Parts: sequence; structure tokens; C-alpha cells
Amino acid sequence: MNLVALLKEVKNKGITLYLNDGKLAFKAPAGAMDKALKSQIVALKVELVELLEKRENAETTQIEPIDRQPGDVLVTSFAQQRLWLLDKIDGGSTHYNIPEALKITGALKLDVVAKAFSSLVSRHESLRTYFVEDDDGQPVQKIQDPGMFDVVVIDFSSMSDEEQQAKVMKCVELDAAKPFDLSCDFMLRVQILKLSDVEHILLVTMHHIASDGWSRGILINEFIALYTAYSQGKENPLEPLPIQYADYAYWQHNWLQGEVLDKQLVYWEEQLVDLPIVHGLPLKSKRPLVQSFTGETYDLIINKQTNKNLNQFCQDNGATLFMGLHAVFSVLLARYSNEIDIVMGSPSANREQPEVASLIGFFMNNLVLRCDLSNNPSFIELIARSKRMLLDAYAHQQVPFEQIVEKLQPERSLSHSPLFQIMLVLQNNDEGTLEIPDIKLSQVQKSDIIAKYDVILNISEKEEGLLLSWEYNTDLFTTDTITGMGRHFEQLLEALLCTPEQDVFKAKMLGEAEYHQQLVTWNNTALSYPKDKCIHELFEAQVEKTPNAIAVVIEDKQLSYRELNQLSNQWAHYLIEQGVNNETLVGICIERSLELMVSVLAILKAGGAYVPLDPAYPKVRLDYMLQDTGLKHLLSRLDLITGLDVSDNVNVIEINPQMYQKKTQDYPATNLKQSDTKKTSDLAYVTYTSGPTGQAKGVMIEHKSLVNNLLSQVDYYSYEENASFIFYSSYCVDGALEEYLLPLIFGGKTVVFSQNKIFDLELFINTLVTQEITKANITPALLLAMKDQLCNIYHRSLLKTLVVGGEKLPTSLAKKLVDTGYEVVNSYGPTECTIDAVRYRYSETIKANTSIIGKAVVNHQLYIMDNNMGLIPIGSYGELYIGGDGLARGYLNNPELTQDRFVNNPYYEADSVNNSKYLYKTGDLVRYLADGNLEYVGRTDEQVKLRGFRIELGEIEHQLSEHEGVDSALVLTIENDIGNKQLIAYLKPELGHETDIDDVGLVPNIQQSLKQVIPDYMIPERFILMHEWPLTHDGKIDRSSLPKPDMSSHKAHYIEPSTATERALIEIWQQILKIETIGINDNFFDVGGNSIRAIKLMTKIDERYELRLPIRTLFELQTVTELAVHIDFLISQQKINIPDVDISADIQQEEVIW
Repeated sequence: MNLVALLKEVKNKGITLYLNDGKLAFKAPAGAMDKALKSQIVALKVELVELLEKRENAETTQIEPIDRQPGDVLVTSFAQQRLWLLDKIDGGSTHYNIPEALKITGALKLDVVAKAFSSLVSRHESLRTYFVEDDDGQPVQKIQDPGMFDVVVIDFSSMSDEEQQAKVMKCVELDAAKPFDLSCDFMLRVQILKLSDVEHILLVTMHHIASDGWSRGILINEFIALYTAYSQGKENPLEPLPIQYADYAYWQHNWLQGEVLDKQLVYWEEQLVDLPIVHGLPLKSKRPLVQSFTGETYDLIINKQTNKNLNQFCQDNGATLFMGLHAVFSVLLARYSNEIDIVMGSPSANREQPEVASLIGFFMNNLVLRCDLSNNPSFIELIARSKRMLLDAYAHQQVPFEQIVEKLQPERSLSHSPLFQIMLVLQNNDEGTLEIPDIKLSQVQKSDIIAKYDVILNISEKEEGLLLSWEYNTDLFTTDTITGMGRHFEQLLEALLCTPEQDVFKAKMLGEAEYHQQLVTWNNTALSYPKDKCIHELFEAQVEKTPNAIAVVIEDKQLSYRELNQLSNQWAHYLIEQGVNNETLVGICIERSLELMVSVLAILKAGGAYVPLDPAYPKVRLDYMLQDTGLKHLLSRLDLITGLDVSDNVNVIEINPQMYQKKTQDYPATNLKQSDTKKTSDLAYVTYTSGPTGQAKGVMIEHKSLVNNLLSQVDYYSYEENASFIFYSSYCVDGALEEYLLPLIFGGKTVVFSQNKIFDLELFINTLVTQEITKANITPALLLAMKDQLCNIYHRSLLKTLVVGGEKLPTSLAKKLVDTGYEVVNSYGPTECTIDAVRYRYSETIKANTSIIGKAVVNHQLYIMDNNMGLIPIGSYGELYIGGDGLARGYLNNPELTQDRFVNNPYYEADSVNNSKYLYKTGDLVRYLADGNLEYVGRTDEQVKLRGFRIELGEIEHQLSEHEGVDSALVLTIENDIGNKQLIAYLKPELGHETDIDDVGLVPNIQQSLKQVIPDYMIPERFILMHEWPLTHDGKIDRSSLPKPDMSSHKAHYIEPSTATERALIEIWQQILKIETIGINDNFFDVGGNSIRAIKLMTKIDERYELRLPIRTLFELQTVTELAVHIDFLISQQKINIPDVDISADIQQEEVIW
């Protein structure tokens, strides 16, 4: 028995429940309180005490009927006002229709049905209310005469069963999709579809402005009572109503004001301060600019025993069932979104006064429930938090949701509902009993579901357990996501009940199959490779195979495999003589050259580990690297190290083209024995990468990690011995190893692109063709610069493979290159994981504006985890952790940072080849797609949130790049002088559009285009036009060299109008908003506008320009200049003749009226 049914039974038996010093007590006639009823009261004791406390705390007064005459204009309730406004903004919609379709089997008396509904309409004024605007543009309600209500009967009895079924489904869909005209319609429609004398379909549709969930039960019960009585020749059995809905609306306006309202609003202002604007659940695609309402439902049952356990747990902790469900749902949402500030809505019946208990009307009030999951609470602690928050919310539930929205003034958007987008509902209303003597009633399945919110979780207690009905927006969520949420809710609930004292984020949520998929199936990457070989040994083995093949070329010089091996052997012997042995760090500071290739191999053969020191790097960085490594040996030239802080203790070994062969010509040219050199677990190199504090850190990579990666590439790309790679990157970047070492282990050729020519794109392209390059690693920034040239040379060159990494590759560019014929591969991986750990080969069907980075490289494992290192559902965002043979040993001379970034694997199994003891914490935010590919989002420490919205900079960049004339774009967030973040867009025009840089109309055109595809909060505040991108030595965009915008928070807000339309609009704005100074860039809602004033404004604009602009236009175009451009466009399209009217006199007159 639910709470409503219990209260009815208590009332029928004349029992009074009350609180005595906070304890539940009762008064009852003799014999009324039997054992069964008492046990039901005990079972619902917590809910009853809560309800009675709410009634005691509610400082309300009795609602009395008001004096009024037929045809009087009456005030609307705040809830009615909100739905009227939404209907105005949407231009009349069906989002708030409440359709019901019932199949009736039996001898239905149609005249009795009509009489029963006529009685209902006569009894409940709310069903015959219509809404008009008063002189201030405010909605008011008027009551129609009930005699005008009709029940429509449509006869399909002469049709075949198949025809009837089709007609019925069509009628059900059409009736549900037919909008109400709030200005004249009854708020109830009734149709009867006659299929035969004993079979009918009853269609009943109400508008939410006149009804709610509680009202549905009243309507059903009273209809059945009336039909039963009338069909038996009896009179109306229903007692007269003490008041009508209009009386309640009047009471609400008069009671909820002044001190009463202020006291309630203070609570909500404090409770909802800094409220997240939208939830963080993962969506299947970007949120539409205008909220859609296409929905679907998914139902599941949680077994009876779990429901019983939850009820008992809640009782043991002094909480209601709803409090427990709220806590569980909050944990679920937190685990899915990886956030701890969880917001949802929940409907309150808002019928504390007994006078309104039997009224049909829109009483329901939405409560904003905010759950704090900070500091990793246990389930017991979270229940307590939920209880405190809910009791406070109940104590302040009289404030209409509309008043809270008006007070808080959240971000105005047509793309989502304000304050919350997720709702939790515990169905304990009396839904009515579908029972009529001699007649069988059953519900007809609805075909179309309207999703009023992103997700609504409806929960009801049934005989078989807890019924969870998930209503969701299909434009935002896939069926798989919602079914997964349902499954995880059940598993999470069971886990929380089993371990209520444990951290809620450690409660097991995923099923065994999901754990197996993520931990085993997708990490099944084990592949054999020679773990007993060092990288130089692979080179030596290739020398034996192809001794005379060309190994390396630079301009007019080249070395065969045999020559390169012999030179590096001689140098290795020399280095050993100089004191180099196992894991001796040896610096190399020379340009890309033959000498560099020899030096790298020589150091490895001697047993040392090389430290790349690109002479093109800034002196400060090189000095730091020299100091941090404590080098004892440095291969360089004197002219390159002059000015560097090289310690006197460093053995500087000069290596130059003139003497590097002569210096070691007397040393053996034969290979060194492995036993004389090193093990595969020894270091191969130490390379420096930027750290979170800006200070570089030395990453230590062992031979086995390098061997695993380079051999995996040979297999992945199916390289052949005649392949040629271009070596143009800075050798300080580990990706350059693919350019100068990878070819040497399978018989390929390395073509060295001379230093200082990296940015000569014409020479670079020419080298690709003339040197017959087959594979090139190119950063996205360089690809953007040379995309047209690459497409042009495809059919006259051998270049077929492009490997991209380091930055996000625009999908439009990837598709262009793939369509041309190139194999384009995204290579992702931190330096700490040896070159790359994830790869993705783009296909022709690549989806626009996605950032798929692929799957794990062989002998690597990927884990996506939340802030508590727990696995998360597929599709949810979390931090990427990487394990496997590519992991670095750690950071040189930095054990604290090593311990922080290389963490213990919570899922480690010593006997499995597909996991490792340690994981690298990447700091990258990713998610698993259904096919096992990873989608990259951004850095966890650089998550962009503006005005409460999570921003994806890549999406903005994509939309900018799609604009005609824009070659490429970069979007950054930069703080102004008061610490507020702003979006700054850098744009580079396409070839042939360079003159557009000086076109003052370019940026406004881009802004207008963006407004058609992304929300306002994603539109950059500043635009900076670039002739060329500044590039780093690695070929990436040098962000530090981008021109800095003026980030002063003080700017000239007022910009005067420059067109006739702007001047006219400003005059109307001044009239409506009652302010004198308005600039063309002022936002209507920022300078005092609200929904009511928006309607007034658009009415004045329609009168001025003879247009019929929908109210939503102002929500899409919120400034004078945006609105003026739109109006001018409409005028130019329609060639409307606008009279030159002076409206100043009208303004003066209106000032008096308003």
C-alpha cells in the first residue's frame, strides 16, 4: 500500500494521525485501528512523519473561494504562467499534452460517456479555462461555459480489422500531436473511436496547464464514478468542490509575497549558488541548439528482495524510500559524469491544503535537488546528506519553480531546461482504478513519447519489486546508454546495500561482462617480440641482410647499412674508451646529419643512453637539461655549445663532418658483443618533455620498450625494405625515432632533411617527391599548411602513408587526404609510453567533428577510470591510464613525480600477460566508444568550463574551419584581468582569401554562421586573424607566439546604433526595459529582460515592422545588432515597405500605461 492509499483508508475510518513531540500518534474510533492497518502505518512511519512535519512547517493559510462573476478575468498561478510562456516561445506545441488512450470492451453507453465528461468539465473549471493577455502582456485566465464541451465520436465499425488498427493508431498519434490553442480551447479533449458495438477506443487528452499526475487519478476515478452512477440511472454522486483552481491561483498570489516569499527565496538562492548549468552525462552527439522532445522509454524491474532491503535500510537510517532512491541515483549520475555536484529535479504534489486535494489542476511544483558527493561519502553518510537536503527543500517547497528561475536568472537557452535537465519521480499518486461494472478497460500503447527533460527516471513500487521507467531524449542518448544506466542502477543499488559503510565511488557498478570487456577483451594485445634484443642489435641484424642498401641520405651524401654500422662500431669502441658503459648518459647536441645517426647508434652500442639536445632549442632549456642530467659526456661541436652552461667536468667530444671518421678510424669496425654492453632493461635514451608546471622532465626509456614499439610499427604498417622515411622533426621529440631509427631495423632508408629547412615547404614537398618518400610523420599544423600540395603530388610520388600526432587532426582534413588515397593514421601516446600507445587508421566513412584516436598498440593496455580509479561505463568520460611494455622507467632524478604519475594498477594480475603492475596516468580525458575505439576530449587539467558549460574547443575549431574562406582555426581560453575566462579564436584564411583579413565584415559573418550551429556560450568573444601560424621546432602551432588580445575587462559596452533598424529597436527596448542607455551589443536578458518582457518586445517589433516573428527569435538573437540584421534580412527578402513612423509619441504614451 502506498502513502496516498493509506491516507485514504485512514480518513475513511475516521482516524486522525498527528505528531506528539515529534512522534507519530493517532486518534481512532473503537475498532477502527486493526492490526493490518497498524502494520501498514508502521511500514510507512518515516513518510508519515515527514508529511506531518511538512504540514506543520508550512506557514500557509486556508484557501477561500473568491467573489467573482461569470466572464471575470482571473489571475493565473505561477505554474500556469510558465507553461503559457513556453507555449508562446514555442509558438504552440504539443510538448505539454497529456494524452491517454483506453481500449474499452463491453457494451459502452456513448451518451453516458458524454454526460460523465460534461459533468467533469462543469465540475472542474480548470478544464474549461482559457488564457489571454492583459494590457501589461501578462497572462490571465477566463472560464468558459461548460455547455460548449463536446465528445467526438468516430465510427470505424464498418472497416476490416486491419483498416481499423491503422485508423486507430493514426487517430491516437494525431490526437496526441494536436496542439491546444490556449487562447480559446477547452483544456480537455475527448474522442471515442467505435470499432464495434462492444469495442471502443477512448482518447482523452489534457493540457498540462490544467492538469498534473495527481489530477490524472482524480479524472479517472471521478469519470468511473459518474459513468457508473449515470448508467444505473442515478444522480451525480460526487460531493461539491469547496474551491476551484482559480481560487487557489488567487490565494497563491496573495499569500506568497513580501516576507513570506523573501524568506523562502533566500533558502533557494543559498542552496543553488554556483549551480551547474547543465549536467555532465555523456551525450551521443552535441546538444541541439533548440531543445527537442523526441523521446523513448525503457522499463526494468528490480527484484522484490532488493526493494525490501532498500526499504529496510532507509527505515533503519530514519529516511524515506525516496531519500534512498535519490542517493542511489545521485551516485549513478556522479559515476557516469565523473562529477560530484549532482543536480536533478523532482515533482512535489504541492497539495498540502486539504481544499485542493480533489481538484484537477496544475499544482505540481518542481523542486531542485542538489546532492553533494564531495569527500567520498559512504552510503550511510550520503543518505544522511540526502535527508537533510530534502527536508530543507520540502520546508521551502511553496516557492513556485518559476519564481526561483526568475530570481536566479540562469543562462537563457533554448537548448535545455533551466536549473535541471534530469528528473527523479517516485510514483505514489493514486493513478485511478480502471474498473467499470461489465466493462473491461486497458491502456493502448503509445507510439510517440514526449521527453520533457533529458532523462526522467520514474520509479514505482509494484508487487514484483521496483519498476524503473526511464524516459529519455533520443536526440541526446542512445538506447544502449539508457539500458546500461538501468542495469548499472540495479547493480549499484545492490552493492551500496551490501557495503553501506564503504566509499560510494568504490561500490561495484559494472557487471562481470563489462569488466571482462574492458580489462581482458579490449586489452588482449599480447604479441611476441624479441625481448632479449636491444634496438641496435635489430639494426645489426638488418645489416647482415642488406649490407649494401642505402641506410641514410642527406643531400649529396649517403651511407650504406654496412658503412653506417662500421662507423658507429668504431665510435662505440672510442666511447667505451672514454668511459661510457651501461646506462652512462651521453648528450648529443648537433643538427640532423649523418654524424647524428652515427652518434645515436654508437652510444647505444657502447651501452650508454643518449640524451638528445637539439641546438635549435632555447638556451635556457638546454642549460636546464645539461644541469638536470648531470652529463659527463657530450657529443657536439664547439660552435654549437658556445654560450651554454657546460660544466668543466663534462667530457666534450667534438664531432664534425671533417674529422668524425678520421678520429675513430683506428678502432675496430666490428660489432660489440652483447655481453660487453648492456641488457634490454637498460636505458636507451632520456628525452625531455614539458611538465605540468612548465619545467621539463627527463623521461627514461628502456631498450625493450623501444624495440616493442618500433617492431609493432613494422607489423602495423606492413613496411617493406624499399620504404623511405623523411627525417625532419627535432630529434628531441620521441616521434622522430620513427623517422631515423625505425627504417634501420627493417631495411628502409632515412632521408635527412637539412636543419633550418623545416619551414621551407616548397623544398619539403620537392624532397618528398624526388627522394621517393613513402611515409612521413607530419603534425596537423604542417598538414594544414601543405594539404593542397600533398593532394597534388599524390599521383606523381611514392608517398602513401601519413602518420599524424601531437595535436588534434581536423576530421575534414583527414577525410580530404583519405579521399585522395593516402593512408592516414592518428598516432597517440605520451612520451612516457614510448612514441605511441594508441593508433587509429582513418577510413572514408570518418564521422565529422570526432576525435577518435583508436585502440591500443600491441603489448599495451588501456584503462579509462574515474577520479577514484574505478572503471566507468562505455561512453562515459574518464582519465586514460596506460600500461604495458611501452611504459617508461620514470622521470630522471624526480622520484616524487614518478610516484605521482606512474601508479599501481588496481586491476593487476601477476599471471596475466595482458596487464602490468604500473600504469601511467596520462591526464587525458577520453571515453570508450561501443566498438572499443577511444575518443579524445582534452586534458583533465585543462577542462574548459565557461559560465557553467563544459566546452569542447575542438568543436568550435571545426565549425570555424567549415566557414567559407577559413583555412584553419585555433580556439584558446584566456583569462582577463579579473580572472574570468574568455574564448579567443585565431583564424587563418584560405589561399585566395587573404584579402578577407582586412574585411571588417568577415568576423560578423562568422559570428552569425556560428549561431546557426553552436550555442551562444561556445561563440568566441574575440577573433584574431592570422596571415600564417607560428610553428615550433616540432612543427606544432607555437601558442606562446600567438598575438595576445587585449584582455582588459573594462571595455566600451556602449556602441551607438548605426542603422535605422538598430535605432528603432533601441527605442523599443528603452520603452520596454525602462532604461535610457542601450548599446547595440547589449544582451536583452542581461539588461533586465525576462520572458514576459520578451513577449512585449516582440509584439512591439511585430507592430513596427508588420512581421510575425516567433518569441523564440529573441532567445536566439539576444542583442540589438543581431536582431537588426535578422529583420533587415527578412525585409530584403519580402520587400516589405516600412513606413517612416516616429514612435517617440507612442513611447511617451506607453510610459503612462505601463
